[in-house]
Amino acid sequence: MVKKCTIMLLLVNLVLLGAGSLGQAAPLQIKDHVFKTGKIQITTPVIGGAAGGATIEMRVNRDLSHNSLLAITSVLPLGITVQERDKFDKTYQGDVLKGDEEFLAAMAKYVQKNWHPVMKEATKPGILHGYQLKTGKDNFLSLVQFTHISGAKHRYFWNSVNYDLLQGRPVPLRDLFKFNTNYRERLQGLITKQEQADALAYQKLTGRTVLIEKNIRVYGNEEYYVDGAKTLVVVYNPGSLDKTGRIHVYSVPLASLQDILNLSIME
Repeated sequence: MVKKCTIMLLLVNLVLLGAGSLGQAAPLQIKDHVFKTGKIQITTPVIGGAAGGATIEMRVNRDLSHNSLLAITSVLPLGITVQERDKFDKTYQGDVLKGDEEFLAAMAKYVQKNWHPVMKEATKPGILHGYQLKTGKDNFLSLVQFTHISGAKHRYFWNSVNYDLLQGRPVPLRDLFKFNTNYRERLQGLITKQEQADALAYQKLTGRTVLIEKNIRVYGNEEYYVDGAKTLVVVYNPGSLDKTGRIHVYSVPLASLQDILNLSIME
């Protein structure tokens, strides 16, 4: 009887040890899908090893590919309208486009032949689209996809992507924190102090008088990314400049918000 109990205890301990190791976030597998045609170069991440399995991976990869599609089609005269899509379908009628990657490559070729007249008239038109990984774990992904368009005028814009890879859903800023907490007030206080310090430093450096914000509002839907799972970077109106010529970027140590973080996402 004692021997049987000892064996049972060993089995229970092994199961618990296994469960503990499964609970730890593992590194995410990320491959680059790179495509280049003429003046267009696209690099889109393709993830693998998500905690939620293959269905979640497919959903996230489709979203990442769709973001790349929106970026390159922005230089079409009217964007990706129904009329433009019909024209594209007629161009590739009969071709079998297997999956998002082939569709994206075909659209890139189409865009280069049909892009906006301003692009055609430019001496060195082109599109460079890529990404920067910020945090890649099997249960949480945070990255930035960027696009540089060269033409008559250079344009640069980007969007952040934050995904819960266990549930397979986007994570807006408000969902990084526990429900019904004072995260907005906490964030407002932290980034307002940072903005004030930056404004004073800018004023001292340039000698120009600048408006010093007294209270910056946080709504929970701002652009953000998590850098190295240690720093929360909140961005207001990404890519646009205010009257002083500065982009509003605020870096907040996650340790200062540890008590209200939604650890089911961040661990």
